[in-house]
Amino acid sequence: MKANESVIRRVAELQKRHAERAAVTVESIADQLDEDRQLAFSQGQASAAVSASLAKARLFGLLVDKSEVQTIQRKPLREPLQPGENTLMSIEEWTARFAPKPAEPQPAMKEEPDEPDDVGIDDEAIERAIEARRRARSTST
Repeated sequence: MKANESVIRRVAELQKRHAERAAVTVESIADQLDEDRQLAFSQGQASAAVSASLAKARLFGLLVDKSEVQTIQRKPLREPLQPGENTLMSIEEWTARFAPKPAEPQPAMKEEPDEPDDVGIDDEAIERAIEARRRARSTST
């Protein structure tokens, strides 16, 4: 039983040492870059020394590489261009020219004048039709 415990302790110790050797930290990378810079400088390799210094600056966030990306968005036109008209528009120009415009509020119904209908049927004819229908219902029952 004791042999197993000592083996387990020894394995744990070896694993701990291995983890410490394999650990990569910002500090360890910075130390490596310092060593590389000194080696490059001693060998008369100024550009390699400068590269090591720049890499260390990037590592600590003192130097940030930036790039500018320009894109062109192609948007369709609703109407054909006139001859000589500029085909390149900014987003603001395109939006001002082609974006949907809000509709003007409209009344739900138009008011109709209180005039008699021009259908050609007068009130007397309507009354006669109603009376005839009543008579037809009363005779059928």
